[in-house]
Amino acid sequence: MNRCEVDSYIGKYYSIKGDHPFEKYPDTTVYRHPYGQKWFAVVMPVPWRRLGKDIDGHVYIMNVKTSIDVITSFLGDVGFFPAYHMNKSHWISIALDGSVSPDKIKWFINVSYSLTKK
Repeated sequence: MNRCEVDSYIGKYYSIKGDHPFEKYPDTTVYRHPYGQKWFAVVMPVPWRRLGKDIDGHVYIMNVKTSIDVITSFLGDVGFFPAYHMNKSHWISIALDGSVSPDKIKWFINVSYSLTKK
């Protein structure tokens, strides 16, 4: 999935439109619960090098909340990284470059949505 497909999935299944709260970072999209406004997903471009990869350029990632056990089991798999700019004990970053299956990305969105529900 790419960032547009993530946006479409969240819009279709949760009727939520992402917002852009950071004027300095207009390509960062935050998805919040309609009640309580808690974040359940953040999509942003990040330099590959910030993720520990020796690759030039940027990749869009999605940060989602999940359990410590899930984070531990997925870190090390292709496309999964310690959460970028989030609590690394409760959030994980997923590359939106085609390396992670759409079904797995949707599963993580659904888990994050349920974990952050008020």
